[in-house]
Amino acid sequence: MKLTCLTAKYGMATEVSGHAKTCCLANQQFVDSSGNPMTFDAHGPEEIWKSDHRRKILSDLENGIQHPNCTVCWQEEAVGRPSKRLRETEYWEKYETQITDITGPETPFYLDLKLGNTCNLRCRTCNSVNSSSWMTEEYEVEHANTNLTKKQFLSRFDIIKNSYSEENEELWETLEEWIPKSKKIDFYGGEPFLIEKPWKLLHKCVETGVSKEQSLHCNTNTTIIPSKEQEQVIVNFKEVDLSLSIDGIGSAFEYMRYPAKWNEVLSNIDYFFDLKRKHDNINITFCYTISIMNIHHIVEFDEFVRSRYGEDVSIWYNMLFWPIKQKITNIPEPLKVLLANKITEYISKQSKGNTYLYDNLRSVVGLLYIEKPDETKIQEFFKYTDKYDAHRNQKFANYFPDWFAELERYR
Repeated sequence: MKLTCLTAKYGMATEVSGHAKTCCLANQQFVDSSGNPMTFDAHGPEEIWKSDHRRKILSDLENGIQHPNCTVCWQEEAVGRPSKRLRETEYWEKYETQITDITGPETPFYLDLKLGNTCNLRCRTCNSVNSSSWMTEEYEVEHANTNLTKKQFLSRFDIIKNSYSEENEELWETLEEWIPKSKKIDFYGGEPFLIEKPWKLLHKCVETGVSKEQSLHCNTNTTIIPSKEQEQVIVNFKEVDLSLSIDGIGSAFEYMRYPAKWNEVLSNIDYFFDLKRKHDNINITFCYTISIMNIHHIVEFDEFVRSRYGEDVSIWYNMLFWPIKQKITNIPEPLKVLLANKITEYISKQSKGNTYLYDNLRSVVGLLYIEKPDETKIQEFFKYTDKYDAHRNQKFANYFPDWFAELERYR
């Protein structure tokens, strides 16, 4: 049986770290014939696109082999959750008659762009690779009392700087050639509204008119609203999904998305919904990344969003797979039962009968059980959380008191 993934066949994901993968959820970064990681500071995008590693992954999928690169999708499918592979099949099937080679088209039809780590937040589930704001704090908490100097620590990020610098002409020239031929573009950060260079690429799509046939997805932390120039780019694509990445409400949000302010974000959400009302091509989605920290808060979040922004609003509950110490599968079994009951009871009480709207939330219950808990990870979770709580003068217990009381028994 074929396990073809059309997302992998048609697309490539750049990583903030300067590496590339088949998609954002892939387990493996592309490597060369010697097994060394391929990075944009040393390899051109075309070389990576045509690499033997990428071809091997696609060949295995075509031959019904569950390649370990795609473990996230295999796990989600095992519990009946529509994986990225399955969710995006319908979108890409229309191109199958045009492209029959399993390695896909000459240039990607799908670009997942993470072209730098410039960001203004230090989210609890993030790190110094994916957010520039994390760098100094991570050094102060983890390395200040070691022999590692701050200059040495910061040198770890040279690959990011060199990969996405203005001087990396091969990268930007190739992307400028590729992007007008793309059918679908995902744009992440860091924080995308703070990363300038990709907007010039998107502007080229608008300027040449190809944006009218392209889909654009942009994931933002919702603390920044687009500039007038960025807004003009957004409204000129065929269809746009603006994903508001928000991992809680009120003080819980401020803990998860430090140092963002909830009232400012609420105002920005209103801006994005107003933009949607003005432009038929724009859709708004909420994205809630589920970790050990905020899973107990998930019902309150769902209830708040649907009551404030409409019963039919789209919410994607994004499973966190890394770092492992924050993964929900490591929650002790008795607490998994508590969470499963809370989620299923909430869904069963919805009176409008549109329970299909809650399928993604319902699938979270299955995700709790895809792996047995590793007790050592709970200890790592507390140790990590305590360190950053102390540095930020915060306490997990103050923001999620009921959940902390349950977890504390397993410390």
